[in-house]
Amino acid sequence: MPAGGGREGEVDAGRIGDHDRRVANKRDRKRQKRLHHDRGRREAGQLRPRDQRARALVEELEAADRELEELAGDPAGLAAGLVELFQKDTVKDFLLQPETGLVQGRHIAGEIGAEHASEVAATLAAQAGGTPSALWWAVGLYAGSGDLAKAEELASAELERAGLDNAGHGVARVVGQLRFELGQWSKLAGLACSLLESDPDDPDNVQLFVHALLHLHEDSLKRSSEGREPDPAGEAVLAGFADRSRLERLRDGLARFLKDNPKLEEWAGQALEQWRQTFLEEAGLDEWDKLSGQSPFAPGGGTGPSEYEPAGALEQLAAECTWTSSPDDEHGDDESRSLLNLFAADAGTPAELAELARNWQASVRYGLWQVTDPLPSPGVWVTDLVTRRTMYASLPPGHLDALPRWNVLAGCFFPDRGIWRSGGSFAVLDPAEGDRATEVALALSANFVGFIAKEAGLKGAKKFRQVAPRLENTPPHGVVAGLAEPLEETMADMRSKVVCVTLPNILGRVWATRRPPRLVNTDREPLELFQMTARVPDPSCLRAALGRRPDFDVEENGGTITWLGREMTPLEDKTSMAEIRQMAAQRGLGRVEVGSEPHRWVRGILHLDGDRLTVEVNSHARLEAVTRLLSRLGVQDPVVERRLDPSLDMALPVGWRPMALGGSPESEEVWLSHWLDEEVPALGTTPRKAVDEAASAARLESLLRQFEFDADLTRFSGKRPLDVDAIRAALADEDGEPFSL
Repeated sequence: MPAGGGREGEVDAGRIGDHDRRVANKRDRKRQKRLHHDRGRREAGQLRPRDQRARALVEELEAADRELEELAGDPAGLAAGLVELFQKDTVKDFLLQPETGLVQGRHIAGEIGAEHASEVAATLAAQAGGTPSALWWAVGLYAGSGDLAKAEELASAELERAGLDNAGHGVARVVGQLRFELGQWSKLAGLACSLLESDPDDPDNVQLFVHALLHLHEDSLKRSSEGREPDPAGEAVLAGFADRSRLERLRDGLARFLKDNPKLEEWAGQALEQWRQTFLEEAGLDEWDKLSGQSPFAPGGGTGPSEYEPAGALEQLAAECTWTSSPDDEHGDDESRSLLNLFAADAGTPAELAELARNWQASVRYGLWQVTDPLPSPGVWVTDLVTRRTMYASLPPGHLDALPRWNVLAGCFFPDRGIWRSGGSFAVLDPAEGDRATEVALALSANFVGFIAKEAGLKGAKKFRQVAPRLENTPPHGVVAGLAEPLEETMADMRSKVVCVTLPNILGRVWATRRPPRLVNTDREPLELFQMTARVPDPSCLRAALGRRPDFDVEENGGTITWLGREMTPLEDKTSMAEIRQMAAQRGLGRVEVGSEPHRWVRGILHLDGDRLTVEVNSHARLEAVTRLLSRLGVQDPVVERRLDPSLDMALPVGWRPMALGGSPESEEVWLSHWLDEEVPALGTTPRKAVDEAASAARLESLLRQFEFDADLTRFSGKRPLDVDAIRAALADEDGEPFSL
């Protein structure tokens, strides 16, 4: 999908430079057709010999299978027949594969029985030195006979003899499969992690590694709860997965390196200051914001509440972004001159840290990482919303403690000896902020590709226009990332680099949307508290005049006069009454009964004490309206006092406030019964109808994830959260399954 969403004037970044796109004229179309025809003929000519060889191989194997079936009752004869088969040139390469031997050996064991299978396996194992295929068929026969331990012993011995680098992928797969079946989780984790060093994204090895870690983690927790001794091997694997000491040594080594190189240290300071200034400009923060604590770079500042990010989190994130940059202006963006590579090339850098620095430079991934479930076991699955790539990563407890569901971490991961580890810090975003940050990142990526296309003179690139991110009606990127395919590797790496360079722009734009909303009253007027006092010439005349008005409720024997506002909606009416009844029950006041007449909001309260009138309202517009009315009724020269309420008048704290705060169970039930069938602006329809429409369903899921995020924050604060599970259950499908995408 194009980064800008396919609007007019935007370029699909994934298609720039695609040489198979539709050509513009008839001559070019004919040429393409001819080339396609010629290519098809060449491929057909290459396939024909391969087809012939394949048919010959199948015929040979079928003949061998018939011969081997006749030897099913003769283990020695069967072993000899297999060895003879292994030596035939036509099938040798096919039968030599370790995974083929494991599968076929198991198949034969099922045909001849466990006892005969063990005998044949022993014979083949004895001849394995001269016939490599025999070893893997022996492994398969042992496994098929039920002797998995013997099969694993043979396979592991061959892996150790050849060495992991020389044994081949198939050998390691067979060993890993057998260790998985045996439940040898420590050994399996070690093997899978070693395999991941060369390819940390290999899906099969990732699954083996994760399975092993999950079992080891569960076993460790179980042993601890039962008071049993821990498993040393398992604890060593878990400790290695959590070990961040190499990153800390790299950080310390870079600090010493900069201190020993004053020019580089000066450049690093300038780069950090530029990162800060870019963020502040994008966020629209000025000196007053800094003084009032609204800047993350102010003392005690951060990109979220203090329990999520320590002071200086952005500073550390910014510093790591500069590691991959080049301080040498003459070389521009030459990665070989990056700070990390200069550190790695320094004679005083230890070999281990030099290797880690080069690995970081080559493989680090910057993105916006959505964490579905932040409870580590022992790692967590994270999905980059920009590239839709998913990984199982190791994060320190400080990055995960008290994080809500569906949070988005802006920062980086890098592979450290096969394990994806987080950088030193993250900026934490809520789901809606994650969507907005992704939209900004995609727009910046599209603009970057458009610029490169123009520079390269690609056809059609001149028509490219800058893409503006949609921050008012942002697509649900967090939902889409879990449903769509990951981005192609080259484009994904490009976007990762763009995020690294533009992270202060991305976070600054998101920060700008974090400005606390102005509180309003039921008439949507900005909330301000005012108290007005005045002397009334004739209090009884004023009470009578106000009593004749439909928007005033005058107590017969009291001094309180209520200025009434608009009627409550059915949802507001029932929800507020449920809250009142709940409050009355908690205070032992008994059941509250109300009439059936429509209920109205209160716009202000007037108190008459003799000839002294006091008026309390909560907006400037209401103050002006009641002042005009009272003036017509003879009340002159009022004294107005603006009352200070810190919760309303002072700048609200930076970061989130729990929005999914549950009321009483009764009021929440009333709210839900109405909300399901009311049009929600964020959906453009009702929640109940949104379930059946693909686009609306994705937005509904995004909204519910925001509810769950806020509900977790409410729970962490010790208050009762909104029951989002009840909402999902109310939107269940015809099979009764709660709504979820």
